[in-house]
Order: sequence, then structure tokens, then C-alpha cells
Amino acid sequence: MRIETVHRITGAHLLLDGPGAAIWFQEVTSEKANEFLDRAQRASEYFRWGQPFLYRHQRGFAIALEVPVDQLYAACTLLEWSCSEEIWGESVEERIRQEEAENPSWRLLRKHLMEQKIPFVEDEDGMTIGLGKHSQTWSLNDLPHPTSISRAHSIPTIYITGTNGKTTTTRMLSFIAQSAGFYPGMTSSDGVVVNGKTVVEGDWTGTGAARRVLRHRNVDFAILETARGGLMRRGVSYAFADVAGISNVSPDHYGRWGLNSVSEMAKAKLSIVKGVKRGGTLVLNLDDSILYETFQREYPDRKDIEVLFFSLSPHPLASIYLDGKTIFLHRKPLCTVQDIPLSLGGAALYNIQNAMLASLLAYKQGIDVEAIKTGLGLMKPTPTDSRGRTNLFRYRDATVLVDFAHNEGGLNALVQTAQRMKSSRCFLIYGQAGDRDEELLRGLNIAAASLNADRYFVKALPKHSYGKDPKAVVSFLVNDLVLNGIEPDRIETFENEMDSVHAALRTLREGDLLLLLTHEAYEDVVVIMQEEQD
Repeated sequence: MRIETVHRITGAHLLLDGPGAAIWFQEVTSEKANEFLDRAQRASEYFRWGQPFLYRHQRGFAIALEVPVDQLYAACTLLEWSCSEEIWGESVEERIRQEEAENPSWRLLRKHLMEQKIPFVEDEDGMTIGLGKHSQTWSLNDLPHPTSISRAHSIPTIYITGTNGKTTTTRMLSFIAQSAGFYPGMTSSDGVVVNGKTVVEGDWTGTGAARRVLRHRNVDFAILETARGGLMRRGVSYAFADVAGISNVSPDHYGRWGLNSVSEMAKAKLSIVKGVKRGGTLVLNLDDSILYETFQREYPDRKDIEVLFFSLSPHPLASIYLDGKTIFLHRKPLCTVQDIPLSLGGAALYNIQNAMLASLLAYKQGIDVEAIKTGLGLMKPTPTDSRGRTNLFRYRDATVLVDFAHNEGGLNALVQTAQRMKSSRCFLIYGQAGDRDEELLRGLNIAAASLNADRYFVKALPKHSYGKDPKAVVSFLVNDLVLNGIEPDRIETFENEMDSVHAALRTLREGDLLLLLTHEAYEDVVVIMQEEQD
């Protein structure tokens, strides 16, 4: 047996509706998994907790257990014991007891806030009641009595998730919110940003980032990019969001958290629905049928929320859609694709989708159409406004499109964009990390081959090897690219990203287009590009 992870769940989660813990394991029979479940159930009864249950997925199992919010570490210890061969005894009980952090005041206050639907966020640093500029935080050792809390003010709060487009949509919405006079705080894979200024850099798309924004005393509009990892590790950070939007689902990051297919990925992304308040709104991509079908199957009882759609074509179900070169919001013109710099004149359909999602989310928060249009027009395809996403440069009379695309869906979107852009020759720099399985590598190559580029520059990613030989990944990509009809003499290989970049740039002539997928040397690439602009 192999235990993948055991972790605390701090909010509503794919497996639970409240705080608890889960353990994920593989390479075990169903009979053995049920033995583990039986051990967990008996131990949980001893501590008077809830009933654990067994979750089966394509490659293994998980046992999840809902417990009081102050018992999460103890629950993790219990689940670890349940998946061992250790016999129950006083030492086991003592080990679990030592992880308890009993705090009845925390439980009582939390129960009151949930029942009264009073906005709050919590963690080991304290309990925060009210959000953003209205927030007040107490230490867990000095919590107010529930009777002293009758109400608290919220701020507009939006979740954004999906496989691709999350960060761009989040940034677009931040520009829109600023245009409407708000002081927005946003989380993203680039960091926590408040009113356009980076507060902390890094991949901040989990519950810690969300709490940081929701506790910021200047923020009056919260935009929370929420990634698969955060949802599956901790759950949602806030239970009463006004609106949530999901951009799309496509193959990526398989193999962890029981996610081994697009349908399972859709389930994980849709768990964000558990963080939307009654009367709130969920916005889905109508062109992504798996999203809608999965929502209908997994949340048939969520009739208490409004579900709206965006689409790249006129459709009676779409609240916002593209018709020709014009985007319509509730059947009225909002703007043209020329008004959205990131659409590259309409060539980048994926950014039109992102713009429609951001616009509909903003509209549902009461932002008027003029502010929406203004905000969309402010965001340019530059490293400053859109770091790593659709960065457009001129290089010696050629065009270079720099992007972080790292999966089949992202590369497909760029390929389709390139095919709409006029060029005499087309080149592609790409590679892949060592943690993707062969299915994901093949999907990436199908997208790459569909470009039918004049030359492919396949790079190794040694900083993202995940224990695998980077050259082996390159070799697989090259061999599979040939199987997809690309002649070997159109393919070059490189041991690192910058070598591939320098080689590709040397080949460029007037009228050429280079799709430059950067993953390990973005800042160095930008320096080269900007020097050329000067």
C-alpha cells in the first residue's frame, strides 16, 4: 500500500461539507480498503465524531471524516492509524488525544456564525468576522461570545477556477473593479495583489491567500483565484461567496487527489459551488459540455443558486456571448473584440472567453457596462499587465507570442490563435514537466502537431523534473511528435529553455511567428524581448 497524503480539510470540500480530514491511498485491494474504513469507523465512534466514509476513484481510495474544527490534527492521526496494522491501545488513544486542541468557544462561535450566515474566515491565527474593510480578527484564545455578534458586513466576493484562464480572468476582473471605483484584492498564481500592487509574490491560489485578501482592511472587492490543489487540499476558504465562475476543464495534473480524467477534474473544480451562498450565482462555460453535465449530476439540489453561461456563439442559454466581432451582454452590445487588447484583434478566442467570464461576474456584482468596457480595455498583452499570459512582442520584424501554456487545452488555444494570425512561417518552443503521465504528454503533442509548425524546438525542463530524467521527457515528446506526422528534420531538442529560445530567435525573419512557451526562464525571456523593443 502507498499512502499519498493525509491532510486537514478546513472548509467545504469535494468529500465533505465541513471541516475534517482525509487520507488518500493506492495499491490496495477493495477488501483491504474496507478494513481500513472499519477501523476508522470504530475509532471515530470512540471519540464521538462523525462517520467516516470510503471514496473510490480510478486509481485508489480515500477515507474522509468530518470532525469539529478544533479536532483536525487529531483526525489526521486517527486516519493514519486506521490505514496501518497497529493494534488499538492506550498509546494510540494518547497519541490522538495529544493532537486535540479542544476549543469549545471556537466551536460555539463558528456554529452561531454559520447558522446566522454571518461572514467570517478562520484559521489557527484567529477568527475574522466581517470581510475586508469591515473585518475584525480575534485570537482563538480570546473569542467573543456568540450573543455579542448579531451581524457583520461583507464585501463582494468572487471565486474563479478552471483548468486554463483563471489568472487572466482574475486580472481582467481586477481592472474592471478598479474602473468601477473599488479597491480590489485578488489572489492568483503570481501572488496576492491589492489594488494593482503585489503584496506577496508566488503561487497563492489556496485558502491562505484567500484569507489574506478577506482580512485586508482596505479591500472592498475580493477576487479569489482558486486552484485544484487548494480545493482538494483544504476546501473552500469562505462559505458565503456571492458569485463563482469556472472557465473550463481540460486534461492536466492527473494522478493526485483521485483526479484521473476530465470528468473527475470537473467534479473537483465544481466543489467551489459549496462556497456559494443561497441566492448566489454560478457562471459556467456553455461551450464546455462536461462542466454543465457534471454540475447537473453532482449538484441537483442546488436550486437555490442562479446558473448563468457564456459562449463564443449566440445561444439562447447564454447571458453573454460573441456574435461576429461583438460581445453581447443580455442581448445588448457590450463591446467589440477590438476593445479588448488581450483578444489580439479577435485572434485569441480564449481571451474573449476570459473577458466574457470576467464581465458577467462583474455585472452580477452590480458593476455597470461602461466600467466593464473600460476595465477590459485597460489590460494590455504585456508582462506588466498580463505576466506570462499572451505577451505579444515584435522581434526583428517577426512576432513572438510568449505564454505559460503548459497543457493540452492551453496549447490548443494558442495554436488556434496562431492559425488566425497572418505569418509567413510559424515556430513553436515547448516542453513538459516530469510529473505528467504519457496520456497527458500525448495530448500535448496532438495539440503541438496540429500547428504543423515549420520548426519545433523541444526543450528539457530540469527545474521541473520531479525525479524523472528531463531528457527522457524530451525523447518521448520527439518520438510521439513524429508519430503525429511531424518529420524529424523539423524538430530540434535542447537541454534547457534559454538554449531553445536563442536558437529559435536566430531563425526568425520578417513575417514569422514564434509561439514561445516559457516555464523556467520567463524573466530572462522578457529581458531579451524588451531589449529588442528599445
